[in-house]
Amino acid sequence: MEKYKIDYHPLVVKKDIPRLGSAGVTVETSIRKKLTLRPDIYGRRLRGVLKGYWKLRVSDWRVVYEIFNQEVKIFGIIHRSDDYKTIIKRAGLI
Repeated sequence: MEKYKIDYHPLVVKKDIPRLGSAGVTVETSIRKKLTLRPDIYGRRLRGVLKGYWKLRVSDWRVVYEIFNQEVKIFGIIHRSDDYKTIIKRAGLI
């Protein structure tokens, strides 16, 4: 089975990952185990403005990404109570 390369948006590394705290290990494990193997199977498609993007649910956190050939570009890791506007801005959709 082919593996997907993971690429993080610079703000994910700078802002989102430090915010995870103790959940960081769980989120990173899910990204490594699920998104590198089958991001289309483990994730769910988003709708509306974020049509074409995917989300992976990890406990109370959402990993928002785009699949492009054999690469997964992660645009954000947000808490379930947060708004998706941050992701929309990072993706350049507004």
